[in-house]
Order: sequence, then structure tokens, then C-alpha cells
Amino acid sequence: MRSTLALSAADGATRELDGVNRVPGRIVGCGGTGGDRSAATGLPESRPRHNQLCVDDSEVVAFTPRWGEHTPPGGPGSTEAVLTADGRVSEVRSPAGGAIPRDGSTLAGVGAGADWLRAHAGNGQRIAGRTAVTDRTGRDILGPGVSVMGAGPALLRGGAVRINAAANGVGAASADARHPRTVAGVKADGTLLLVVFDGRSARSAGVTLREAAEILRELGAVEGLNLDGGGSSTMVVGGEVVNRPSDSGAPGGRRQRKVADAIAVIPRS
Repeated sequence: MRSTLALSAADGATRELDGVNRVPGRIVGCGGTGGDRSAATGLPESRPRHNQLCVDDSEVVAFTPRWGEHTPPGGPGSTEAVLTADGRVSEVRSPAGGAIPRDGSTLAGVGAGADWLRAHAGNGQRIAGRTAVTDRTGRDILGPGVSVMGAGPALLRGGAVRINAAANGVGAASADARHPRTVAGVKADGTLLLVVFDGRSARSAGVTLREAAEILRELGAVEGLNLDGGGSSTMVVGGEVVNRPSDSGAPGGRRQRKVADAIAVIPRS
């Protein structure tokens, strides 16, 4: 799938929206577009890089109430436009950082992104956002009830093991080592499988990506995807942790790691 985020101002100016609900200028996992550079080497980097950081000194990032009550404080020269529910600018603040309206959003810019906001996001002006997520054929898959979550590498395609680790920035050392992992699979009848493998302990060594793919296939999956791994791999059923997370530090030796994303299975009312 491919995602496209864009902004358009009332005066006709347009630009890319670089992200949603993350710190402007910091791209965890890399894989962005434009002027992204590896934080470690300073070299341009457009490919995904597992657990690595890229930076970009010219961005605009949107913040919604899902981020929290306040946006992160910006540095000198940063600018933030506060938007009402219908996308009209109610305030422009510089530097960025402040309250997020409960029924609105903000756009925080750094570098050339801040320049664009100062030039085109005046008080009372409307800024429109456009989001598209398309499949391989170019068909927009967004619609009512559809959620999209980025993950990888792929594990199964059409019932065959097909692991595209390099395309997801995962090196052979990580793919071939046994770790705790969280994976998802889909059976031919559409049944969703969510599977957590423990690891890094005397009780369980964990699995490689290939082992995870083969187990998913044994469970009946025809499509499969790696979601995450390591200390993040946790399964909670009925409010109780049913696996053994690998991070140490809690009474009993294990603790849950704070994570930004989770998949929730909720019974229909």
C-alpha cells in the first residue's frame, strides 16, 4: 500500500503533509520522502530502517487530540497553526507548542514547513488536508470502518512463505535470530489470527521470521505479516496478560513495555 498526505491553502498553495502525531523533524524507522537523512550518518535516506532514526529539518506535521492535550514545544523559528473543526486557522503561534483544541487540530512546521505556514496559514484562512491510501492497483482503500496500521515484513503471500525483510529495512541478522514476535495472519475464509511468541528466556527462545511464517501457515493462514517484536510483544485477554513479555524489571521478573500502538479486538454490542 502507499499513503499520500497533502495540504492545500485557500490561496491555492499546496505542499506535502509529512506526518501525523509525531515530533516534526524526527522520523522513527525512516522510510519517508523529501529531505530525510539518517541521524547516524547524515546521509540521505528514503528506505525504511528498522529501529533507526531519520531527521528532516523542513516538515509540517499535523496533531490531533489523539496525541494528547498539548503539542511538543518547538525550537526557534518553528510555527504552528491552530485549526478549527472545519480547517480554519484560529491562531498562529511561534515557536510551536501549545494546546490542541478538542474539536480541532494543529499544523506544526519547522524549516521550510514553518515558512509555508507563515505564508499561507493566516488567521481565518482554511487549510484543507487530503489523505489517500491506495493498493497496488491505485485503488483508494479508505472508507467507513477501515483502519490502517503500518507493519512488516510480510510473512505469507497466497499461502507461500514470502518474507520481504530488506524492503522493510530489517537486516538478515534480525530476521534470522530468534526473538519474541507479534504476527498477524488471515485464513482463506477471512478469519484473523493474532499470534504472540515469547522469547529471550529459559522458557522460550523465540522464533525467526521464517519460523513465525511457517507456524502461521500451519495454523491455516494464507496471508501473514510481522507486526512487532522484542519487549513490545504482549497479548492481553480479558484484562490479563497471557504471555510472558521479555522486558525485565517488574515483580515476578517481567513487565509490560509502554508502546504507541496496539490492535484491540472488541466484541460487537
